[in-house]
Amino acid sequence: MPYQVSWLVEDRVLYFELYGTFNNTDFHAMMTEGRELVDGGTAPVHIITDMSAVETTEIGMEDFKRRGRDRSPKLGLSVNVTPRRAERFVSSIGARIMGFNPRHFATVEKAIEFLQRMDTSLPDMDVPARR
Repeated sequence: MPYQVSWLVEDRVLYFELYGTFNNTDFHAMMTEGRELVDGGTAPVHIITDMSAVETTEIGMEDFKRRGRDRSPKLGLSVNVTPRRAERFVSSIGARIMGFNPRHFATVEKAIEFLQRMDTSLPDMDVPARR
């Protein structure tokens, strides 16, 4: 799987790091795993999805539609790290199809700063080491 998932803050902030070629099978697996982790977390559970190491995506709009609007009631803010504009555009459209309204940042540091401004109950977070 060309992604890794970890908790930046246990049960509160999920971090997905995507890398390499990311296809529709990976996308559906990541979304399923993410939903299970969010449902098991403590609301609101925020998600940072770091796409800065993705080389190629093989996900179409049909894949976003197929996922539908499967949003956990425990989900808080969704933040995407997308340094390239083309990925930001596709990610934004796909997220809206699924009922999300993510914020986009060029770096993980900026994404963390945003979450901590929006949710003052979060502790300090370290920028995760990349694989």
